[in-house]
Amino acid sequence: MKSSCWSVVALLVIVPAARADVSDDVAALKALEPPIEAVQAAALQHFGVHPDRLAGLKTATAWKAAIPTLEVSGGATGANIDDTTVLDEYDPTKPWVTRGATGSALELRTTLAWDLPRIAFNPEELDVAGLAGVQKDVIVRVTQVYFARRRAQLALLSSPAKDPLKRLNQEMRVEELTAVLSGLTGGWFVQEVAKTAEKNKAAAAATTKPKTTAVTP
Repeated sequence: MKSSCWSVVALLVIVPAARADVSDDVAALKALEPPIEAVQAAALQHFGVHPDRLAGLKTATAWKAAIPTLEVSGGATGANIDDTTVLDEYDPTKPWVTRGATGSALELRTTLAWDLPRIAFNPEELDVAGLAGVQKDVIVRVTQVYFARRRAQLALLSSPAKDPLKRLNQEMRVEELTAVLSGLTGGWFVQEVAKTAEKNKAAAAATTKPKTTAVTP
């Protein structure tokens, strides 16, 4: 599955000859690949710092202090004591003396406690706010790699090296940046490129399919 995805990506960016109009190349690449906004969103989702998730964490942290802490404790005890005493001399008018004691106890305690200072300010909100820095780093990194890859693609399309080794280095540079984007998005980027390629292939096959004309005698 991975090898087929890489093959699709390589086919999309490698062409045998340079094109005269660079704007056409840019338009073609934009049509074949997801936009930068979608790639950024996929990366943020992959690293768990998507704005929707951070908003949910911030709300949950703010309400956390309003929820009391419930403590439940208890215990059970039991005792059973039997004591039998027999008189030294048998007397039919005096029965044996029998004494017995039994007892049991069950205790259950519950406690609800509020941390009132945390209602005014919860330090965990600072932890959530700190994730904004991670979010920024992910956005910057993905954006840099995305457009570095786009420049490498345009260089390969518009002015491919004539030397086989240099051309191979150009192709490997595009594959390298593609791998970085794939890692930053948890494989989403390559999957999206492959899906678009399959759709374009199916559309091209439907367009070039010969039409049959019925002949009536």
